[in-house]
Amino acid sequence: MNSIDQLKLSIFELYPLAYKVHRKFSRKVIFFLKTIFYRQEISTIVQFFSTTIKLPIIQYNARIYGKIFDPYIFCCLKITKKMAYIMEHYKYLQATFSDQFISDIYLEKSTYVLLGKLQLDNSRILNIMLYKPSPGFMKEGELSLMLLDEATQISVFSSTFIFNTEDNKTRIIIGRIQGVPSRYEDGDVIIKELTKKMHGLRPSALLMFVFQCLSKGLKLDEIWAVTTDQHISRCSNLKRRHKFKMDYNQYWDEFGGVKINHHYYNLPTNYKPKEMTEVKSNKRSMYTRRFSMLNQLEETILNSLEELRFKNA
Repeated sequence: MNSIDQLKLSIFELYPLAYKVHRKFSRKVIFFLKTIFYRQEISTIVQFFSTTIKLPIIQYNARIYGKIFDPYIFCCLKITKKMAYIMEHYKYLQATFSDQFISDIYLEKSTYVLLGKLQLDNSRILNIMLYKPSPGFMKEGELSLMLLDEATQISVFSSTFIFNTEDNKTRIIIGRIQGVPSRYEDGDVIIKELTKKMHGLRPSALLMFVFQCLSKGLKLDEIWAVTTDQHISRCSNLKRRHKFKMDYNQYWDEFGGVKINHHYYNLPTNYKPKEMTEVKSNKRSMYTRRFSMLNQLEETILNSLEELRFKNA
């Protein structure tokens, strides 16, 4: 078994995977039957995480195995494509980021990694953080980005994504975006307050700016984002369980995205501020403060990425 392709787990080795991935017996059985049918594919994933990835990510994230059988990133992806997306993400992480960063996100005591703090005034701070997706969002990517209002401890905007390398290009693929969770009745009030404190910049626009900072700091080629029609809640039985309300296409259009095909948009990798000649004279001072705020934040994020990236010994 010198290569991944030659490995094929025995049936006796498959059931322990089902035990790790699911708690309910019925789901264990279903998963076990799927692994038998896709024995070569699940064996490939097992071999990848045991030989190619040096940190024990799979030991603490066994549900990764199950992702190849569920809707993932886009609707109707073939199982081989899901496998490629998952493996490429973790290969990129290992080649790009420090072991400490990967451990903080994925291992036993998984936690948030702070990219930067945006000090809005003496009492209001937005924390910009990377973290492992919560169980409800695991089908939409392997890494999440969140803007956390420190005063209320509410996520005012968040997203889940993967890193992907394909066709000699490296990119982010965004599978989810979400505003303030609906359980917070005063979400609109919080957004208005923060927008005012950020000199007219909405949290949704700030999130896109942070992705562009990631693109710049990591020297990525592209940012892709799933279309409304291809969001995973639109496929299989997920559609019946979750009412999908957000129009992703409108969001991507607003930030200069170009719809490439039915699956995804291609988004700008660089932030392009308005020319002052395009801004009304009575708002120029506000835009000047906004651009200054974003320049400082960009510097903070780029410095954080430099600290988090892999360093050769």
